[in-house]
Amino acid sequence: DDEFGDSSQQTFEDLCRAHLKKFAKSAEMYAKETQLTKRVGAWQTGLAPLLEEQEERPAFDIHDVGRDVLDAIESTLTNVRKRTSTGEKKVDKSSSQSNRVGFSSIFAKDCEDYEV
Repeated sequence: DDEFGDSSQQTFEDLCRAHLKKFAKSAEMYAKETQLTKRVGAWQTGLAPLLEEQEERPAFDIHDVGRDVLDAIESTLTNVRKRTSTGEKKVDKSSSQSNRVGFSSIFAKDCEDYEV
């Protein structure tokens, strides 16, 4: 016995059919693997620049960012208090708008933007 069955009982035509069937299965598997390889390659090509960009960024530390935000808020509020005490800007205590500080004014010019 061999991989195509009992060769002493099969004709040459039967052996050819069995061989062609095996070849077709092999070719089909190769085609599937080739398409998968192409998809994986495309995925890796797209992913590599993103990973390189992430590696270049500084390490993210939530505690550092929190301190930066609190420092910026404190600095902004100190500046608002100074302007108010020197009379630069009259603050109307009855108006809730005058007591608000815009979020964008809290951050210094040197702060990086962080993506979420």
